[in-house]
Amino acid sequence: MEELYYSSLYGGRVSYQRVETQNITQTVNIVASCDVKFNIKLERLAAAAISHGVVVYEPELFPGLVVWMKQPKIVLLIFASGKMVIAGAKVRDETYTAFANIYPVLKKIQQ
Repeated sequence: MEELYYSSLYGGRVSYQRVETQNITQTVNIVASCDVKFNIKLERLAAAAISHGVVVYEPELFPGLVVWMKQPKIVLLIFASGKMVIAGAKVRDETYTAFANIYPVLKKIQQ
């Protein structure tokens, strides 16, 4: 069943197909976002966070620093504004653990 809506954001009609789900039994990916309320020096963070996993910072390609954490197996997108996206968790506690692991590093480079 296709439904049409008018949206000025997209300049016309937007259509989508309604999908109904039943009996969802598995969480595949949890994504969380947060704001640490202070600016982050990404160049310094790139050097400091290497012990937590694979770190990529290419400001010409993407404005954030990407950390693929080893434990828990999570991806962090960290921006100079202090905003952060935590992705790849299977359970909510993994997002908390990832934040708890990286926060001391963020505070250390803030000083």
